[in-house]
Amino acid sequence: SSGGSAAAVAANMAVATLSLPGLTLDSITKLSSPGTDDFSPLVKGDDGYYYVYNGGNVARVPVGQLATNSAWTYWNGTAWVTDHTHNVAIPNFQGWSVTRLGTSNYCAVYSPVLSLNIYAQFAPTPMGPWGGGIVIASGPNQGGEGIQTVYMPNICAGTGSNGIYTIG
Repeated sequence: SSGGSAAAVAANMAVATLSLPGLTLDSITKLSSPGTDDFSPLVKGDDGYYYVYNGGNVARVPVGQLATNSAWTYWNGTAWVTDHTHNVAIPNFQGWSVTRLGTSNYCAVYSPVLSLNIYAQFAPTPMGPWGGGIVIASGPNQGGEGIQTVYMPNICAGTGSNGIYTIG
């Protein structure tokens, strides 16, 4: 042993504000409210809030207040609370990418590790209740030629037309 010391590294979230049309960086605001929790993706709800997921955990913040620490709240299973340490996982939620398809209609897509399938699940609110996964796409089975898998599927909400969406 060299007797050296180890440094702790804390990850935090931040909100960057950019100006159009040149995407000039105006500011970066570090958020302390979520602690070291890593929230992503972000979906705009029916009710004036953005909902942000960390696995099965969900936080929300009013639209226009992403960079305001005191505006963030966290789902504790029954209510929204200000302490992120009381955030609990939503039952049955598997989503990697979440989008709002319409009023009271949310969709999450995901692919289990080493799976050839992409699944979708649906809920009437960002907190659920989330239905079971439905296979929406499958990669080809390569037999003995090696392993093929799909990875990190994302539903592209802006592509929706007549109920058909693109998964990327």
